[in-house]
Amino acid sequence: MTDLREHPCFTPEAHRRFGRLHVPCAARCNLDCAFCGRGLDGGEEKLPGRALRLVRPEEAADYVSERLAARPEIRVLGIAGPGEPLYNPETFSVLEILRRSFPDRILCLGTNGSLLPEAAPRLREVGVSAVTVTVNTLRPEVSARLSPRRDGPEGTAGGEALIAAQLEGIRRCSALGMTVKVNTVLVPGCNGEELPEIARAVRARGAALQNVMPLRPAGRLRQLTPPSPETLAALREQLEHILPQMRVCAGCRADACGLLSGEDAPSGCVK
Repeated sequence: MTDLREHPCFTPEAHRRFGRLHVPCAARCNLDCAFCGRGLDGGEEKLPGRALRLVRPEEAADYVSERLAARPEIRVLGIAGPGEPLYNPETFSVLEILRRSFPDRILCLGTNGSLLPEAAPRLREVGVSAVTVTVNTLRPEVSARLSPRRDGPEGTAGGEALIAAQLEGIRRCSALGMTVKVNTVLVPGCNGEELPEIARAVRARGAALQNVMPLRPAGRLRQLTPPSPETLAALREQLEHILPQMRVCAGCRADACGLLSGEDAPSGCVK
């Protein structure tokens, strides 16, 4: 595995010392997640899937260079949206540019996992070291409600296909030497009881870390109340016996820039 001691999301000691930059180049998504609030905004919302603007491949090197000049503590360059990176060909164009232009930075990618089995070898080829896969359930009927597909099979068949792809994608990425973190969105009254089962399943496929994220009310679930910090802490303590837990998460936007410790600048560090 790649040394990720400077990756603030994978190494607790790094989150106050080293930063990350997400390049928002992936607009389209193949899922319609009930909790998703993705889209472009003015920087007001601290939600995954939000960005000020899209960055075209031909802009990527300058976009990153400007931000690294202002924030040299940034060690990780990632792609996490605002849509599904692996559903957008621009993602691989940008990754190639980042590898050539910034060879000393860690490359990272966040994905819903639906296309990960086929994409894993290519991710390794372009130099991606860390992959984050969102796995919210192992139950096809729950997956069909939380993350229905925009293309491909619908209903429980779509849920089965998504879960199978996520688990196989984790296995392949791990086998290829990439370090895998699993994000799990805790949706009250929906998936809390199965989180230990999820942790065991992804650990068996090679995941190194789990990040249980509280629901941030948005999309069709905007009326739900998020889980309390006490509930989240108790659950992480339980899951720690199965798989190491990430305990500092900023719920990053697709254009996150800077440290995880409250010093984010959704505007991208540099106007």
